[in-house]
Amino acid sequence: FQINKHKHQTMPPMSGTPKSKHSVSFGRHAILVSLVNVAVASDMSDEEKRSAWYSRDEISAFRNNVRETSRLIRRRKYDSSSVCNSQHESLYKNEECSRGLEHRINYERQANKVIAVRMIMKYQHRLRLRAVSSTEVFDPES
Repeated sequence: FQINKHKHQTMPPMSGTPKSKHSVSFGRHAILVSLVNVAVASDMSDEEKRSAWYSRDEISAFRNNVRETSRLIRRRKYDSSSVCNSQHESLYKNEECSRGLEHRINYERQANKVIAVRMIMKYQHRLRLRAVSSTEVFDPES
């Protein structure tokens, strides 16, 4: 699987800046899997479902693994006494990878998410109040 950046430039409508085209291509030896013959869950026996799907225990183990790995990465990242050359080097030595865990590792990103959720909840609350008292003048910025 490769992402190719072509040097072809096109002009987006109503814009003076060129925009580069991107494309995706697959190698000659790519294996294509058809999902046409995959059984629908309602047609599967309980045994087929158990063998094809993750159990609750497996999902719980995944979640625990993510928590522990995230804690370890955060500890290493924010530990000032760490002498590792790079975060990824120390992770690969211990068979841990931060890919896909960025949202759990970065405190600033987590704080921004909490702020965004609170702002949305506050705005929705104001909209509900407005719906209840439609005669009142509503200012979403206040």
